[in-house]
Amino acid sequence: MGRPSKLSEAQWADVARRIVAGETHASVAKAFGVSKAAVSVQVSKRAENIHSVAQQVVQAERSLAALPICDQITVVNLASKLRAMAEDVVAAGAFGAKTALRLSALANAQVMTIEPGQPIGEREISVLKNVVALSRGANDAIAPALGVMTNQKRQVERGIHDELPTPGGGPGVMAPVFNVTLKGRA
Repeated sequence: MGRPSKLSEAQWADVARRIVAGETHASVAKAFGVSKAAVSVQVSKRAENIHSVAQQVVQAERSLAALPICDQITVVNLASKLRAMAEDVVAAGAFGAKTALRLSALANAQVMTIEPGQPIGEREISVLKNVVALSRGANDAIAPALGVMTNQKRQVERGIHDELPTPGGGPGVMAPVFNVTLKGRA
């Protein structure tokens, strides 16, 4: 593991912004008191990703502009719905994780009422059935959160660092990846 960075993540983001805006690596390195090599290592991939995404945005805007106005409106509305769905999935994941934690705690409390080494009677069987039901409910409740986490992991592995805004408007969690198939359409 390398030495800790002299700059915070926010400072590195500012470095990347300045490089993307056209400043030289040397001038930015001097301004932040780090080596040109450090700037290159930390920022080059980030700047490359920013340029790539910017090019994709330009291409998407051109594609959108080439559509008839009624189709443009449909595309913009669909994109808005997809963003809202992404935010809802993240929120459902958070609620599901909290629900799973609570159900697991209830299941654990029920298990603790069974004395180890004692024979299993009707009461214990009833308690164990409740534990199984609570555990299944916890597993079902955690599924959305695990799905969001899996998608986030895939994005990180692919180098995607887009973030969804939180309800307060600031950066939030990474956007879930969606494969949308409309029923009745290919």
